[in-house]
Amino acid sequence: MSSADPGVWQASPPLHGTLVLVRPARFAAVLVCAAIAGGSGCSERALEADESAVVCPVDDPDCDRIDEPCVMDETPAADLEPGSSPMGLGGPLTGGGKHQIWPKGRVPYKVGSTVNSTTKSRLLSAMKEWETKTKSVVRFEAATSADKAHVLVSEGSPRVAFVGYRAGTVSNLYLRDSEYLTVTRHELGHVLGLEHEHRRKDRANQIQVISSNIVNTSLCKYQFALCTDCALLDKYTVKSVMHYRSTRDLTSCRVGGKAVLLTKSGALINHEWLIATGDIESIYELYGSPVTGSGGTGGGGVQLTSVATVTGSHMAQDQTNLYVATDGGVKKIVKSSGAVSDLFTLTGTGMWCSMVAVNGSTVVATCTKSNGPLKLAVFRVPTSGGTPTEAYAATTTALGGLTTDGTNGGVPGPNAYFHDGNELKKLPAAAGAATTLGTAAGAALSQSSKYAAVDFGAYYLMGHYQISSVPLSGGTVTKVTDLVEGHAGLYADGTNVYFVESYNDLMKVPKGGGTKVDLTPSGSSFGQCNFGVHLDGTFVYGVAGNTVVKHSLSGGAPTTVATGSVGASSATVLLVDSSSVWVLTSTGLFKAPK
Repeated sequence: MSSADPGVWQASPPLHGTLVLVRPARFAAVLVCAAIAGGSGCSERALEADESAVVCPVDDPDCDRIDEPCVMDETPAADLEPGSSPMGLGGPLTGGGKHQIWPKGRVPYKVGSTVNSTTKSRLLSAMKEWETKTKSVVRFEAATSADKAHVLVSEGSPRVAFVGYRAGTVSNLYLRDSEYLTVTRHELGHVLGLEHEHRRKDRANQIQVISSNIVNTSLCKYQFALCTDCALLDKYTVKSVMHYRSTRDLTSCRVGGKAVLLTKSGALINHEWLIATGDIESIYELYGSPVTGSGGTGGGGVQLTSVATVTGSHMAQDQTNLYVATDGGVKKIVKSSGAVSDLFTLTGTGMWCSMVAVNGSTVVATCTKSNGPLKLAVFRVPTSGGTPTEAYAATTTALGGLTTDGTNGGVPGPNAYFHDGNELKKLPAAAGAATTLGTAAGAALSQSSKYAAVDFGAYYLMGHYQISSVPLSGGTVTKVTDLVEGHAGLYADGTNVYFVESYNDLMKVPKGGGTKVDLTPSGSSFGQCNFGVHLDGTFVYGVAGNTVVKHSLSGGAPTTVATGSVGASSATVLLVDSSSVWVLTSTGLFKAPK
């Protein structure tokens, strides 16, 4: 790349992890990990000139999880051209006019000829997410010859993006071959004008920074430095797509892999790099609020009502209670009253549980074991509460896919199911040791998948761009179907497997494999990739925007069950019982009549 290219940067001289910009602009850059044949590792170094960049070890969870950033770097302010000023948290500069919001929220873009089809597809998907979630307050449109100011998307190293609008000139966005969606989503946040959330000057009210755990280099220190001139948009959002996490990001900048960022209570910051409600509100603060309207699909429905302020990453249920995996343990919520209690808490600072399931009188959960090097385990605890018992010690950091007999279309039984790396496991819920049902070949199940299901004879897992199955009695792990971008949710009814693909399309495929069928009519939107699905025998339920919808298995457009600007757009889990729909969001737990 030559310095004659618009907006180009140079890594010259080759200083460890620094960039010298030839334009007065601010970049954000990331390096992501990807599962690769024969193991896991970072795809490339953070900077080609950085001889100290750390390659992720095989057991690093960042490398085992698709789309998760491993090292994230941003150009230090000291490396900016004299006289330029970094843009702060999406807010336009108070002077100079170098960085502004995009006029009328329209972001013209061009995609370079070197960008491959996979990268382009994920780019367009991430653009669509931002448009949908902001109700088109911001819009990405193909640039015309009249658009002197536009975003030029190219393949390059490292991943970098200009922050905000630059009048009369090109804003470069560099991605890499087959770029991941989470990275693209984050970088587009920078394009729209959002800065890194954890550098806000009001962060002391929300998080703590353990400075002794930061590698002593100027680059690493900069990653966590306060941005004193940054504008404050909306409220601080720990789960922002622009916020680094405790142990999943910045591998090369954390001493001994220890957490640098923790909540005020000492819990790990652990989220999935989704566009959060706070990110949307920040966009509204910059670009204006959307035109008011009810939204939703199909009309009808009632308002979602608040049940509790509890939040978490995963949820399970029995007839009486809901169980939520949270930072620090598992919460129990009584359905009839909304009363919240600690089913159990993990001792130690910065501990979290990522998945939970219930079987009879026993709750099982996947959680961390310590606040040092990452170690995971499956724990048992009675539904009445008490001290958790370690039932299984994971051998990898890819532990997920937790479910139990009878909870997802299966026959009630005594077992829980999960995967540890590529090994699919069966664990007696109440007592006893885990056994291996089967082992997946290659890296197909190397990520810690949330989505799993059990039917009358098999355990199903949504892994690395495919759904796999194994008989409950054990045997060969087989592929049910390949997946495209924007996949989530998993349900098995003994005949078919149901899931969401391409963010909004409800799909089914025969459980033994075969042709996928799109059940969502053209022009309809069933759900979003992070929400999942739940089936009650007649309907499949999901979330589209701020609306809970249901889709008849006999066909037709989705119809509205409930609406709720109170938080449905940030939903993480949806469950349905005999009478109610339960939606867990980033702001709390909500319900509506089914």
